[in-house]
Amino acid sequence: MIKPLNGNILVKLIEKKEDKESEVLLPDTFDKTQESQLGEVVVVSAEIKKVKKGDKILFDKYAVSNVKIDNEKVCFVKYEEVLGILDE
Repeated sequence: MIKPLNGNILVKLIEKKEDKESEVLLPDTFDKTQESQLGEVVVVSAEIKKVKKGDKILFDKYAVSNVKIDNEKVCFVKYEEVLGILDE
């Protein structure tokens, strides 16, 4: 696995689902037109303490570096671009 450096987080993208059986339910007030992306943290840089593996985070979808590892879409997100951590 790749080890992120310099404040980066490796994130597995979670596709947004519109149905009621979605893994993560966002409130009705959530603006579906906003350009954000949901992902699950795979690995974090050593210097990042507030985000950990397994966290589901919301981030600006245009502030990422997309890559494909083992036929899986993942991306690098700068810690500064994380908008929030979803509570379980």
